[in-house]
Amino acid sequence: MTADVLAYLEVAMAWLQQRFSALNQMLENLFRNLVGSQRLAGILNDVLFTLIFMACFWLLVRLIKRLFTRLQNLIESWRTTRMPALRIQTLELVSADRLTNLLLWLTAKVRLLLNLFLFYLFIPLLLSYFPQTRRLIWDYLDYILAPLRTIGSGLLAFIPNLIFIGVTLYVLRYVLKLFRLLFSEIKSGHLSLRGFHPEWADPTFKLSRFLLIIFTIVLISPYMPGFGSPAFQGISIFLGLLLSLGSTAAIANVVAGAVLIYMRPFNIGDRVKIADTLGDVIEKTLLVTRIRTLKNVEVTIPNSMVLGSHMINFSNQAREGKLILHADFTLGYDVPWRQVNDLLLAAAQATPESFRNHPLLSCSSASMIIP
Repeated sequence: MTADVLAYLEVAMAWLQQRFSALNQMLENLFRNLVGSQRLAGILNDVLFTLIFMACFWLLVRLIKRLFTRLQNLIESWRTTRMPALRIQTLELVSADRLTNLLLWLTAKVRLLLNLFLFYLFIPLLLSYFPQTRRLIWDYLDYILAPLRTIGSGLLAFIPNLIFIGVTLYVLRYVLKLFRLLFSEIKSGHLSLRGFHPEWADPTFKLSRFLLIIFTIVLISPYMPGFGSPAFQGISIFLGLLLSLGSTAAIANVVAGAVLIYMRPFNIGDRVKIADTLGDVIEKTLLVTRIRTLKNVEVTIPNSMVLGSHMINFSNQAREGKLILHADFTLGYDVPWRQVNDLLLAAAQATPESFRNHPLLSCSSASMIIP
């Protein structure tokens, strides 16, 4: 009897233990389902708020677009009615049309900056709704703020160099003003230097200004940001190579033009013959010399070719009264040369500003010389 009771009790205990295990498993599943449903509800809630926030952002962008469109239409309507021109007495600095275009450009840039600022605020707020993306907010902010911090620290470190560059450019400005005043006085004749001709004033000032600017660039280059970096050195080498290969002819013309200026072989208005070109000089620059021929044709000659060719200046000798004109002609065998000789002599005597009192006609074969 006792053995049967013990066996019954053991079976009851095993049954109860199974029931408790099943109840425990059911409670665990219920708790897990409850937690999962809450998490799903939280995710759905975050998604809903995200959609609402995106809709608000879209409406805000549309509102800004509409406001700025109305503002631009209002400014455009003022173009010919209310928009005044900026004037100083009778001098018009900025016309009404240009001022209107400037205001339209400014409103477009302000709208762009405002949209970028809103987008900058939109991204971190959007990421903050989800726990999985909240840690990305600081990475996003660091991507934006790190370059700004680098630029700011670079600007602060560049301030002493910037002061040096500003002072150097300020001194250069007034040195150039002093040079301009000096050479303008020489050109006008109020100041004279022995051996320095007034027509040298303008080209000498331009050369001096060019050399001063080059010297200033060399002086301030070590204080420029990025000086000494591989990128700066590579760009410098590339520009130097490009300049040396692509401007050889131009540099040769500039050097020849400077030499011609200080040689003074001719002036503007002189009648010259350069190589096979005969005419009047109408312009001299560092690169080219322009001549108008007797047939009213304008010829442009590079200064390197001018320097390398023989030049005849008829005006210099004419001013001194020592010019001898040459005329080459050919006579046929049936033409009496004595008659031609008399005609040429009469033509020489009838020429204005010729030596009528002492005419000299020299004929040799088919050539003649008339002083």
